Amino acid sequence: MGYFNRILNNCREVSEALITDEPKSFKHRLEIVLHVRFCKCCKNFKIQSKKIEQALKHMSSSSSSLNEAAKVASDSFKKKAKEGLK
Repeated sequence: MGYFNRILNNCREVSEALITDEPKSFKHRLEIVLHVRFCKCCKNFKIQSKKIEQALKHMSSSSSSLNEAAKVASDSFKKKAKEGLK
């Protein structure tokens, strides 16, 4: 039962994995999918992160002057989110 508790009780690790673009092993990806399926908070975090990323991409495609701001905002968001998890 300890392994399943670790999968289900690691919101910090899962949310960090959702905002980084690091390559993950199959086992790690499976653990993330299982966790997100059962954890309402992480499911909401994943949905909100995707919407923020889509909004930034839309902003960057609408104007060349906003393109640089969106890239900075996206990197800034990932950095702050990762720091907030520590």
